[in-house]
Amino acid sequence: MKLLKRFVPVLFCGVLFAAAAAETELKLWSFGKTDPEVTLRNGGTLAFDPLRDSSGNPVLEIALPEKPGNYPVVAAFRSKTVPARKQKLAVEFEVRGSVPCRAEILIANGEAPYNYLSAVQSFDIPASWKRHRIVLAVTADAGGIGTAALPQFIFRNAPAGAKIDFGPIRVTDATSAAAVPAIREIREGKEWKAVDLSDLVVRAGSALDLSGITDRAPAGTYGRVTVNAAGQLVFEKRPDEELRFFSLQLLPGQAGMQYMSKAELEAYVDTIVRQGYNMVRIHGPGRFLVGPNRGAVLKNQERFELPQTPDELEFDPEIQDRFDYFIYLLKKNGVYVNLDGLVSFVGFSSDLNLSIAPRHPNSSKVQMFVNPARRRNWVAGVSKILTHVNPYTKTALRDDPVLALFQYYNEQDIRLDLREYSKAFQPLWVAFLKNRYGSYGKLYAAWGGKCGDVLLPENGTFEQVPEISFKVARTDTPAGIDMALFQSEREVEMTKFYEEETAKIGYRGLTTQWDMITRLVHLPARERMPVITMHGYHAHPSGYGGSKGITLNQKSPLAENGSAVKRQSTARWLDRPYLITEFGFVFWNRFRHEQGLVYAACAALQNWNGVACHCNQAVLYGDPLASFMVGVDPVGRASELVTAMGFLRRDIETSPHTIEIPVSRKFAFDGRAMGAIPDEISRMWIWSKVGISFDGRRRAPVRADLTVSPDGVAQSGGGDMFEEILATGETSRLERICAILKKKGILGRENRSDPARGIFESDTAQVYMDVSRAEMTVKTPRLEGAVVKQDRPVVLGALSVLGCSVPASVTVVSLEKEATLATAKRLLAVIATDARNSGMKFSDANETVLEEIGSLPALVRTGKFRLAIARPDGERFRAYALKLNGERASELPVKNEAGRLVLDIDTAALPDGPAVFFELIHQ
Repeated sequence: MKLLKRFVPVLFCGVLFAAAAAETELKLWSFGKTDPEVTLRNGGTLAFDPLRDSSGNPVLEIALPEKPGNYPVVAAFRSKTVPARKQKLAVEFEVRGSVPCRAEILIANGEAPYNYLSAVQSFDIPASWKRHRIVLAVTADAGGIGTAALPQFIFRNAPAGAKIDFGPIRVTDATSAAAVPAIREIREGKEWKAVDLSDLVVRAGSALDLSGITDRAPAGTYGRVTVNAAGQLVFEKRPDEELRFFSLQLLPGQAGMQYMSKAELEAYVDTIVRQGYNMVRIHGPGRFLVGPNRGAVLKNQERFELPQTPDELEFDPEIQDRFDYFIYLLKKNGVYVNLDGLVSFVGFSSDLNLSIAPRHPNSSKVQMFVNPARRRNWVAGVSKILTHVNPYTKTALRDDPVLALFQYYNEQDIRLDLREYSKAFQPLWVAFLKNRYGSYGKLYAAWGGKCGDVLLPENGTFEQVPEISFKVARTDTPAGIDMALFQSEREVEMTKFYEEETAKIGYRGLTTQWDMITRLVHLPARERMPVITMHGYHAHPSGYGGSKGITLNQKSPLAENGSAVKRQSTARWLDRPYLITEFGFVFWNRFRHEQGLVYAACAALQNWNGVACHCNQAVLYGDPLASFMVGVDPVGRASELVTAMGFLRRDIETSPHTIEIPVSRKFAFDGRAMGAIPDEISRMWIWSKVGISFDGRRRAPVRADLTVSPDGVAQSGGGDMFEEILATGETSRLERICAILKKKGILGRENRSDPARGIFESDTAQVYMDVSRAEMTVKTPRLEGAVVKQDRPVVLGALSVLGCSVPASVTVVSLEKEATLATAKRLLAVIATDARNSGMKFSDANETVLEEIGSLPALVRTGKFRLAIARPDGERFRAYALKLNGERASELPVKNEAGRLVLDIDTAALPDGPAVFFELIHQ
């Protein structure tokens, strides 16, 4: 292969990773049909099949022998470029395996005696494509050998018969670049210690096994999930028992399900159940069912054809079989399904695996509103998924009660501020104006001759009216009001299409749509939904993957009154079920440890019907930490357990009171439609149940203890994948509302709420939030916890946090459903701080701008903690630090001092590495 003298960019995982200016490319292994100077030793075969990696590049397949030999298989990429001692070489590549495993990488001589020229480093080979960037320091001279293995892989720990696929392998000289330090780099030391992510499957019967906190009767035992006359989510055969769902958010392709055997699928469902989940939201089933290694890059985003009938759409039979078996296992274990119909920006296709640009006018999120071909494509894909008869359940999904909720199209809300709709909408916009005004003269008079900054011709035509735009639609001018009404009309018409076509397919279960944006303009379409769903994030990053330059804010959610939860609370409709189907305080925000207590408290207090953290919270193996990949994040796993206990197990009480925010159509569409419920009144979420009603219509009775007018509106913004509401520091209205609540007895005499000081306490007295300190406490009989920012004593009920050397969330729960913290024989302490990757680098001191994502081992921020739990004098307990799979590791001493169990924990000193879970057992 020709030696490249200059940098040639390679696309990894859909993100362009450019080398630093000081790096020089030494080698680019890009695989085709010819041998790229790769040699195998100790068995195995090479293949240059027409496979493709995640970016469409050809791959190299290394098949290990079925019977292992005396020595491990070695793959050497031989090059005449021989590195010198003290050089640092960066090796970038994508890899996957037929089964998850590990391998080793190094630089070596390319010929006998094959001496090592660098230290050996290990890396993971998951079942789905994963990008690695590994820096190898050359520590020895080549000794006159004229070729080098640049790099060399050793498959010492890979199982016999495994197949390993590599995408292009790029080697660069990073010596100079490596010498330039980032402003901030995370390294293992006293503050950060490595945590074991090698085995994340929760052990049955362990303290982390939550399988028993909810009913596990096979899905459908009590009939379909439905809505009763009171507007509650219930089973058909149990209409008086309101349901809650704690949901896994599953991206099946990223989870590697396309490569899992039936045994692995069984293990995967086992750990889903043991982590407490009783619902799985399957995100993007259409793309997953097409299968891996198929399709082509979408080169022309203006013109392409999509299947118009189910028969034209081809699903991979092996992937379909895995999907069917997965659904069967979920059903068997009492786990219900929330299914997305469509997620892709392109549509359903057997050929096009890559998405169109999210903001492109030919995106299906635009074209579905106007294009009959895209609508036929949607019907074709949804029909194929819902009418396919599962050979394991003997039932099609449309008829199977395991399917609790079906969403038509993920996050299709019209975003005039982000997507280009004007050309696609123009004919309908003109027709809307003609129908509304009849003549151009009446429109001219009604609009005062202006559309935004544009002066209209006095004797013009409807076709000369400017196209719909966010700039005008957000104003309270006549033209802006008409644009908002038109947008709303398009969403209502779109909803009617989905309703009619889904009925024709034969699905009779619950549906949902319009789940992304809380602007008032979406209310008419959302009013048609039997179930309301919503998404929301804190610290959503500016991009995906681990690319340089991605930004993420480091603010505390509690310093913003709960951040995402407050805007989600005022998107709830009081007369029907409500689920949060995407949320997260996102990695690498240092305060994401707040998530567990904040979401457990809000969801339970508000009596929401479901929550789903995004995403893949259950995994079979570890990976470096990444935004949204909760299952490998120790902080994310700790937060999910706390939410499961507080919300699904119902440890935290639901508020007995309700505050209603009535929104009339006139209020919404009188120049306010592009705004949201004001930030100030959204902060009422901690006092009692909060929600809206629209235009005086209710599907079920609502008994409100207090009605609060929405008055002004909040500015709504965000990005392609998330929404943000402009926060304010105003409290004057909240102070008046608080006084009314206390006068009416909704907040008791002892309630400490004082909005002017940033202090809020729930009507149940179980949840307390101090915004000025960014702290929270939760106090219930079976669960107590505190978000602590300063090292000072926090006294709750049974639990006292006497020492906490770093910002953290500290929670103790009873592991016995019928026993309190004061009586349970088995307790679990959860201490969440922060976690990062080794070598994670930032270009600013506040760690908001990513320089390099880093690699394993993952590092947990350590601290010293002193916990006291009130128990009878003389009781004896033993305590154990737990691995992330629930296995007991080192034992910790527990003292009983004057009727309190006292546990001192220094996570930096634990012999098996830092832990976030600690089990206490009565002796």
